[in-house]
Amino acid sequence: MSFSDIKLLKKNPYCDIYQAKSSDELVIVKQYALQHQNLLIDEAKSIKLYHETINDRWLDCRVLESFPQYGILIMSFVPGISLSQFIYRSDKTQKEQMLENIFSLGKLLRLLYSSTETVGSIDNFFYEYIEYCQQKLGEVHGIRKYLVQRYKIKKVPSIKTSTISFSHGDFVPANIHISDSSVGLIDFANSNHRGHIINDLINFTIAINNMFISKKWKKHILNAIHEGVGELAISPQVKNIFYAFHYYRWLMLNINSKSPFALVNVWQNAQRFSWI
Repeated sequence: MSFSDIKLLKKNPYCDIYQAKSSDELVIVKQYALQHQNLLIDEAKSIKLYHETINDRWLDCRVLESFPQYGILIMSFVPGISLSQFIYRSDKTQKEQMLENIFSLGKLLRLLYSSTETVGSIDNFFYEYIEYCQQKLGEVHGIRKYLVQRYKIKKVPSIKTSTISFSHGDFVPANIHISDSSVGLIDFANSNHRGHIINDLINFTIAINNMFISKKWKKHILNAIHEGVGELAISPQVKNIFYAFHYYRWLMLNINSKSPFALVNVWQNAQRFSWI
């Protein structure tokens, strides 16, 4: 496969992400560091699951070529703009269509959950990351230590078996594309086949509440996705694990930030997760 018009989109510690043309079609190319081959393999597996699960109602994403030995993953380009761009750019005439798209997004999330729901053990990654965050929070000093003391840091009990499912892992507006009346997902790098739908719902809720839009509009958006997902029977123990995962992750990232705004955010939002 040959490329032209290659453009770097993003760099992160794991891979470089490019947009390119191949046979006059746009494609996305990820160049993973070779020590992160496993991440490439996992992402390709998740994109394949997504492609095989959805139908024409949603925007597709598929693996075109995968070369783990070289750290290269080539996938189809997902058209449209991000949900975050759409939210900020939309006017009153577009809001009804946006809520319909977000309702459809909830339906998509429910389909992925229903198609992969099973009984098993939640991936140890979630427990290990919670412990990592708690360890980092215990190492802070000065004003940061004082701010951390406003939060409840406690051990999260593990569950031997529970309902598990596929989760996207980075289910935020930046990774959700809208094109006309269709919606779809991009960037499956943080996906997990032993996660849970509640992981994505909490992630989405936090992201929407962090946006600079009115409280009323946030409520409409969150109501729309929950209506699309429908009723869920989730045990309190499972919800607590993913609640804690995002709770401690948010706190660790903000408390260690160099931005004064982040520390103010920590001060003001000690109970911010109570509404999830």
